[in-house]
Amino acid sequence: MKFSCKLSRSTSTPDLKGSQKICERARENADRLKKRQSVGIAYSPLVGFSPEAKRRLAQPAKSSTMIKRRNDGYCDLIETKNAWGYLVQGNGHVFVFDRQLSNRKHNEPAGYVIGSGKDCDIIIHHKAAEERHAFIFYETRFQDNKYSMPVYICNQSANGIWINGKKMVNQIQKIKTNDHIFFLDPNTYMTKENICYVFVEPKQPLSTVKSIDTLYQSTHESLGEGNYGKVYLAKCKETGNRVAVKVVPRRSFKDLPQWQIALLREVSVCMLFPDHPCIVKISRMFVKNEDMYIIMEYGPHGDLFEMIVDGDYHYKEHEVRILFDQIAHAVACLHENNIVHRDIKLENVIVTDKANLRVKLCDFGFSTIARPGRDLLTGCGTSFYAAPEIKRKKPYSKSVDIWSLGMLLYVSLTSSHPYALPGKEEDYVPEHTGNSAKYRTDHPRWKSLSKDAKDLVNKMLQVDPKKRVDIQQVLDHPWLQNINNLESIKAGVKRNPLLVDYLESKKN
Repeated sequence: MKFSCKLSRSTSTPDLKGSQKICERARENADRLKKRQSVGIAYSPLVGFSPEAKRRLAQPAKSSTMIKRRNDGYCDLIETKNAWGYLVQGNGHVFVFDRQLSNRKHNEPAGYVIGSGKDCDIIIHHKAAEERHAFIFYETRFQDNKYSMPVYICNQSANGIWINGKKMVNQIQKIKTNDHIFFLDPNTYMTKENICYVFVEPKQPLSTVKSIDTLYQSTHESLGEGNYGKVYLAKCKETGNRVAVKVVPRRSFKDLPQWQIALLREVSVCMLFPDHPCIVKISRMFVKNEDMYIIMEYGPHGDLFEMIVDGDYHYKEHEVRILFDQIAHAVACLHENNIVHRDIKLENVIVTDKANLRVKLCDFGFSTIARPGRDLLTGCGTSFYAAPEIKRKKPYSKSVDIWSLGMLLYVSLTSSHPYALPGKEEDYVPEHTGNSAKYRTDHPRWKSLSKDAKDLVNKMLQVDPKKRVDIQQVLDHPWLQNINNLESIKAGVKRNPLLVDYLESKKN
């Protein structure tokens, strides 16, 4: 397909015509391309937007102002400030990609979601397109004091994505200028419904990119260890606020490909989920030489393990309900975006306000993006909280997070281990007792719990994942629905107001 772009600001820049290989392919397949253009592949109407997506999408530039056709069949694309990429439809409409972690709006990811869902940034109207088909994001990379912003596309679908005529093999692939992208099989769908997109990288570097050394000053105080890396306390030079910095070194992995896969997986996950009141806020991500740095919100009161297990105070059931309500909604946000956390535990919940019971879910080192109809296979997570199907090395799905939530809730309610197996808890694989796991019910604190609390734990700790409740059923359970009960009101314990506002905004 004969399509290329010339990028410019106020001054001219080198012409970014298509590579020789692409141009040759276009000439060899001229008849086929001409047929495609006649039915709308190259000059198709703009993909539709829902009202929500119109507000969320970086404004697509109009052809008259953003793109100009030349007599030779190529076009000029005027570059805009702070853009890290452009996606050009066959008819010349341009989607400007400029959303970042630092400037995204409420409930937005730091990249762009493409699919048939009404909340997607770019909507594909075709029965073969999936609700969340793809996600495009970038990373900030510094190498020997030089920076770049490589852009990647992540396949979230079961059907696949085609780049330059080839189906993506890996879930995440780097894209570059003049890559032709189809979200439906170009060999099967040859009509105007299968629109071709051309990706274009910005020619000029972003003026807003700053290195980690410029923005943050490390205190060298260790806050603990996360998956694949350590977490340190640092200070933002611009605001003076304290932040947590997770450092994932290259040496944590056996080989370079393994490190690159883990790096891209964590970057994509952190970019994909929106800003949420119960998920730790990630403000920036850098890759410097062979280390990855994740700048995130600091939890001044430690983690939930220190609060629940190591503390002297035994939290009452209505207090645990306030805590669990926040964690469950954080998991719901992840699952809505097809993200599986895979390491939910007390240690991965930071405490931002101990007095008011405010907590946030953190550490996405084991998280991954699940594709519809495809089970996950990689064994990971913390053994104590891991679901039976992971311990048995069986295929699994998002339901493993529900099991981990059940374990977390049991420990939070009783401050004890659910299995009376001293020294063997980590390797224990729960067996069936009817439908649920055989956990301890003789603990004094368990006996004092309400019927609803016991029922919710029981429904989450189902050994058979098919019988385990999903996250929406957890949220709808009577125990959580009774969050504003008389006991809580008398004790002055209130639900997280930021979560309440967030849920109200989702209704509008």
